[in-house]
Amino acid sequence: MIGTIITERLILRPISVDDAPEYYRFYSDPEVMRYIGKGDIVESVEKVRDSIKKHQHTHHLERNIGLWSVFLADDNDSESAMSEPTLSDSTLSKPTMIGHCGVLYWEINGVIEYEIAYLLGKEYWGFGYATEAAGATRDWGFSERNYARMVSLIYPENIASQKVAERIGMVYEKDVIVMDGVTVRMYALNNPNTKSSR
Repeated sequence: MIGTIITERLILRPISVDDAPEYYRFYSDPEVMRYIGKGDIVESVEKVRDSIKKHQHTHHLERNIGLWSVFLADDNDSESAMSEPTLSDSTLSKPTMIGHCGVLYWEINGVIEYEIAYLLGKEYWGFGYATEAAGATRDWGFSERNYARMVSLIYPENIASQKVAERIGMVYEKDVIVMDGVTVRMYALNNPNTKSSR
């Protein structure tokens, strides 16, 4: 398992199918999803559950990487955010989930890349949470997985996400084509503890 990460203001806990109702709030919002994938919204909580199950299989189980659900650490019930939800949790006040972040696996032009990905509900934009979560993901990838480099794949129009990438030390490298014809900007950062560029 990829484990839980705690930062100054956030708790990053491996994504769970029980998070689906919260994610539906984000994934059904066209403004939030505008630069995610092909920009499509998700139509039901059940489809979110299916997506999470698929992600858990292809990333958590097969590659021991993946997404964390991101919670505010200063909530009164922040301790429950650190563990997997259980049936009994339904009677408790829930910590505030603000989005997700983590590492995604890509093969681009025959090269394996590890992407720092992040998504927040729009009510949490502008507070530096994405930068904090992305920075924690970068540190985890370099220290726990010893990746030689990490990237972020960002739509050219998504200036806010480009600024997040720059704030965690990434620089624009080139445009690449992913997802059957979608052009995105690749930002990259080499691991300062390794000599190789990959």
